[in-house]
Amino acid sequence: MSKVKNPKLAKQGKISYEWARTHMDILDNTLTRLKKSKP
Repeated sequence: MSKVKNPKLAKQGKISYEWARTHMDILDNTLTRLKKSKP
């Protein structure tokens, strides 16, 4: 069972995610920190 409710929205979701990552420093810093601590 897929967690994606509507796969047609994936492209727009990725665009929104990339925008947020480049415009919201706290999001980028949090993602970087979590990647470092990931086992």
